Amino acid sequence: MSSLLDFEISQKVWNAKLPIKILFDIEEVEEYAIDTKWNPIFLEASRCSYLPLLTNRVRTILSGLDIKIPDSDYDNVWYEYNHEPLRWHYPIGLLYDLYGHLIPLPWSITIHFKNLPTNSILARPTIDTIQSMFMSMIKEADFLRNGNTKKVMNLSKRDHTQLWQSIASDNYNDFWSVNKQLVEYTPSNRHIPIRLYLSPDCPVIQELVSFHDEAGKFYFMYRFYS
Repeated sequence: MSSLLDFEISQKVWNAKLPIKILFDIEEVEEYAIDTKWNPIFLEASRCSYLPLLTNRVRTILSGLDIKIPDSDYDNVWYEYNHEPLRWHYPIGLLYDLYGHLIPLPWSITIHFKNLPTNSILARPTIDTIQSMFMSMIKEADFLRNGNTKKVMNLSKRDHTQLWQSIASDNYNDFWSVNKQLVEYTPSNRHIPIRLYLSPDCPVIQELVSFHDEAGKFYFMYRFYS
């Protein structure tokens, strides 16, 4: 598989955008701005982005409307769809595929500033937390691929920063310039980092999937699904 083909396919996935309609729980937000008309916010989100990054955009919009919400409340923002809390550590595109792919766009989700349901979703849905989790996933993928995390650990501090900032700023070229150092194929690669998400109620499936069979030939994906 050529690097050019990898680049083109991943760029198409990256460039996919999802129109989102953010609704407010009126009873919950009235304390922030009495007699304010809380109209929905319409945003276009990258499928590769995360809800805490979406929260940052909502915060900018509300601040521009002179609506003051305490920092501590922003640190506990969570979203729901159809009364189901959304896992903020999943990419937005994955969340839509799991919860809302059969409904018309824009995807309507509700933002909450209170009562984070930590029995259903993880605590601390902040940008710092999701950045840390993202880098942990990158290290895990590196270990599965190579049997160690040397490629990630050998990245410069600038590359580490750029890898996350490219997600936050939706800059594919910056992302790929670093990511290609991690994903370039070599015959010594051990396993394909892959997770299978079936539905919100099913546990994530993550098995060891080799790049090659015993004869050194590449596996086809259907063998993983079977």
